[in-house]
Amino acid sequence: SFFPYHRQEIWETLNKINDEIKPDIVFTQEEDDHQDHTVLAQETRRNFRYSSVIRYTVMRSCMGFMPNLFVTLSNADMEAKIKALGHYSMYKNKNFFRPENVEAQLRASGVYLDEEFVEAFQVEKMLLKHDQNF
Repeated sequence: SFFPYHRQEIWETLNKINDEIKPDIVFTQEEDDHQDHTVLAQETRRNFRYSSVIRYTVMRSCMGFMPNLFVTLSNADMEAKIKALGHYSMYKNKNFFRPENVEAQLRASGVYLDEEFVEAFQVEKMLLKHDQNF
């Protein structure tokens, strides 16, 4: 809840990361979310002008997410995601991090493609460089 007060520090941190890594693609939160995620999404846009930017959502706090990039997942992928999220101890007792709710979200996104599990994202900006193979 304090990110708006630390916007410059966040910008500087992201700028340093961008200078050091120069990523091709960056994942960030949906902008239409609570204040901390909004600041992070905005500062990501400002810092990573020469990177593709893909957004994800946290279902509990974002009502207007409109995905336009879908990635099919295997059962093993779904289980790996749940296991990885289990390492965030601060969210351990949060309803939106319960394994069955994470699985339900992946299943709901699967409806778009008639697949069992799908991770849904929103492309803010996709850069394709002439030397990239796709």
